[in-house]
Amino acid sequence: CGVVNGGRSRGDRRWCALLGVLGAVVFAVLRWRFLCTLSVLLAVGALFLPAFEAMKRNAGFRAADYAALFRGRIEDADLSEEFSEGSGDARDSLSQVLDLSIRTDTGRSLTLTIPCPAGSLEVDSLLGRFSELVVVARDPGFRNVVRASDVRVEGEGG
Repeated sequence: CGVVNGGRSRGDRRWCALLGVLGAVVFAVLRWRFLCTLSVLLAVGALFLPAFEAMKRNAGFRAADYAALFRGRIEDADLSEEFSEGSGDARDSLSQVLDLSIRTDTGRSLTLTIPCPAGSLEVDSLLGRFSELVVVARDPGFRNVVRASDVRVEGEGG
């Protein structure tokens, strides 16, 4: 709107003031609209995040040619501590892992190493219980398992 006393009339100054107020109102409305749009996008993203994570996880299972349900008894369960490299703090680098050995009625066996939180599991209670998991392999004999799902232990949580 130029310099205040630069030869403009009083009416021009009113228009400048009106345009300034109108600009502030438009800015506030657009900012409010932007915040509303952003919150809606974040809410929709939060709704679809579990589906997106499941889609990524399932892609790993589709990469191999063969999949099967592996059901058997837990023969051996051993809880041990493992050091992870690359961590600066010695307390953060120590984690517990569970080594499970599962054998089917046909004699096939599978050994899994599963990370678990400290003090969250009674290993002796797992022995002899039935467990199920999905295994994925590139060969039909399942000699080289590429990936395994979460292990479901019978009698735990329903």
